[in-house]
Amino acid sequence: MGGPSAEHAISLKSGTTMAQSLDQTRYDVIPVIIDEHRRWLTAPNLLRSGKSQRTSKALIPAEEYQAGRLDVALLALHSYGEDGMLQGFLETLGIPYSGSGILASSVAMDKARFKLFCRGLGVRVLPDYVVTKSDWRNHPQQARRAIQKLGQKVVVKPNQSGSSAGVSIISLKDSRSLATAITAAFRADSQSLIVEPFLKGREFTVATLGDDQHARALPVIEIVPTADSFFSYKVKYDGTTKEICPARISTALTKKLSAIALEIHHGLGASGVLRTDFIVRGATPYVLETNTLPGMTTESLVPKAARAAGMSYSQLLTTLIELALKRRA
Repeated sequence: MGGPSAEHAISLKSGTTMAQSLDQTRYDVIPVIIDEHRRWLTAPNLLRSGKSQRTSKALIPAEEYQAGRLDVALLALHSYGEDGMLQGFLETLGIPYSGSGILASSVAMDKARFKLFCRGLGVRVLPDYVVTKSDWRNHPQQARRAIQKLGQKVVVKPNQSGSSAGVSIISLKDSRSLATAITAAFRADSQSLIVEPFLKGREFTVATLGDDQHARALPVIEIVPTADSFFSYKVKYDGTTKEICPARISTALTKKLSAIALEIHHGLGASGVLRTDFIVRGATPYVLETNTLPGMTTESLVPKAARAAGMSYSQLLTTLIELALKRRA
């Protein structure tokens, strides 16, 4: 849990909830925090204190891994650790881990390349324009002209980040708003950002659970922000957003959203639990993004969908562990 990203604090909440929800009679749990400086630390008091920790004095000894004492790594990282690099590290150590492998993780984390993948599947996504830091520094007018072709109102977001960190909805009528939004996005992802036309519609999310061969869709959740114009970082965690599960939609739309989410799950060759976000205009769904390590706090969407499917939080964690061990078997 943790990691040097804009989602560090949310990852700690996810990891703490997961660690404290595991059956202590069945699992010997070692909470591991990666801090903002990429140091790997143990959190010996986390299971007793009931609080997430930002620091710990005890560094994890390297021989803890080399001796093969870890049966499985249960991942609660967001952004950092979600892009395939940590998965590759664990692969070299021979440690099974929860969630998707290197390829699925890296493709889903990069929003621009993920959208290319979706287009290859025939899944509808919004048009976009990608801006790198060097583009904006050296050719700002060219970038502005390309962005203006997307429409008067656009969404600017980091290409590789989550929890809506650094996301802005702006009107291009205000020439200064674009520069402000781009600066905010680059704080969350220093390499590149993606700009899309703003599409007003209903927001939904679908969690899929399983491996690359067999997965099922959990009940669809409708997201209704009440304190902001979109599902921003703030309203995701302040309790003001309505999250309705099962969603108040027709059986036909439920099946359509679930089928698309499962197609993405299988197309990526993913494992564990994924969460695919949609915006629906009329009866037409557009995929926004897929998260391969979605949030697992008590307020998060995946545990809510699992409960609606009759699965407890503890059962969900056990399933993720079983899928991790099955992939390595």
